[in-house]
Amino acid sequence: MRDLQLVAALRWRQFREDAVYWLRTVGYEPGNHSFSQRIYVLYLLLIGLFWVGSMLSWGYEQATFFGRQFTPDTLAGWLAALPWVVLVIQVSALTLALRSTPLKLSFPDIAYVVGSPVERSAPVIFGFIRQTLTRVVFLGGLAALIGVLLVTPVDIEGRGMGSLRGFVAAAVLVVLTWALAWLLGVLRLIFPGLREQRYLWLLPVALLGVAYVVPDALLWPGRTLLLVIYGQPQGWLPLLLLTGGALVVVALLFRISDRVNMMHAADESIVYARIKALGLMAWRDPRLQLRIHGQTARARRRAWLRLPNAYGFNGLVARAALSYVRHPLMLITTALWGAAMTYVAVLVITEPLPVQLWIGWLLVAGLVPPVGLLYVFRADLEERFLRQFVLMDHLSVLAADALLPLAALLLGALAAWLLQGFAAEVTLIGVALIVLVCLLLTLSGAAALSNRRVLLTRVLITAASLGVMVLAGMGLGPVAALAVGVVIAFILAGVIMGEG
Repeated sequence: MRDLQLVAALRWRQFREDAVYWLRTVGYEPGNHSFSQRIYVLYLLLIGLFWVGSMLSWGYEQATFFGRQFTPDTLAGWLAALPWVVLVIQVSALTLALRSTPLKLSFPDIAYVVGSPVERSAPVIFGFIRQTLTRVVFLGGLAALIGVLLVTPVDIEGRGMGSLRGFVAAAVLVVLTWALAWLLGVLRLIFPGLREQRYLWLLPVALLGVAYVVPDALLWPGRTLLLVIYGQPQGWLPLLLLTGGALVVVALLFRISDRVNMMHAADESIVYARIKALGLMAWRDPRLQLRIHGQTARARRRAWLRLPNAYGFNGLVARAALSYVRHPLMLITTALWGAAMTYVAVLVITEPLPVQLWIGWLLVAGLVPPVGLLYVFRADLEERFLRQFVLMDHLSVLAADALLPLAALLLGALAAWLLQGFAAEVTLIGVALIVLVCLLLTLSGAAALSNRRVLLTRVLITAASLGVMVLAGMGLGPVAALAVGVVIAFILAGVIMGEG
């Protein structure tokens, strides 16, 4: 208990320092102990509580609205998909725990905890509780909204209790899932041989195949969540079993956590510690996080393949292709992003969904573009010393650097579009629009990189260019949208060429 009190005091002090840091970003002065500063903190707290309350109310109303639009087929699809979503979340948690231990330590933790004689179980207990509580709040809230969504079509008056039951059931599943994940992560710190098994993290992925062959064996937790949401008596006994299992796993985790090797935990926490030390900068510039992860990944493996003998434009294309071949995840995520955004756009067009979702689609395109699309081009612009020896304008360098990721983006988007099975005329128009939209995304991101405020500029350019296309398509038809998009593409290309 004494060690738990020491770690609790350390965590409380760290929490206060983090709170002061983030309050300073909104104008709080920690050295000023005046009454006005205390009132300002209270004001910020009330504003935060009001925002949280208003967002919860808005989410409840939106879930009710969409629930009323559900047809029997749509509801059946949601009921069939939810158990799989629960299983995917569980598998993801177990996979991440086997790739890297969930016990993450900051630099102060490494300095004050790792080398101290404090009981090893104390930081594990506090780390597990903190992480599990955040997951309970997020996933429990999401399950509550899903409860409203699923109960509204069959019993609109009971949607409030369905939301509450969904939160409780999701909380039990979260505790059980993350207790298992932490147990696996702690075992990696107790038995060093497990850390040497590079592909051990793939074992939980095999559970998806088992669930496909034998659904009843692994999908029952998600089905229990559904039964509890609808208040069915058959769901309470499985929920009690899940609760008992969660308590047993948590007790086992706390029991064996005193055998953890904290040196291994510190070694696996270096990336987390570096990102946490950046503070606000890590969120203002996500590229710093990607760079840290990339440096860590490259340090563990040797470079492979060589740059071919090529010159001029061909040399730039070969260099960019080699960079993407060495980092294939950039291309994979780009293709998946294109497929997901195309699928969402098709849903907005074909399903009776509110037109306001186009605004969200445009914001996602501007705020969260595919990371790999301009990965090499961004590096070329940042390396100004080397850039001066490339005697080409920015547009030519962009064409060489973005050729391969643009092809991956088109591949994912076109695959999602062609699988819809529309008529030939609609399919051809859609293919032309997809090619043009992908080109505009590339040009918008490249034009924003030459500005100091990259994020704001990219959001404005992307929303303006694609938004004008959407308005033209809604008012005059797809051919007009194509014409407007071509004009905007030429304008952006001219801007990029002028920058070089």
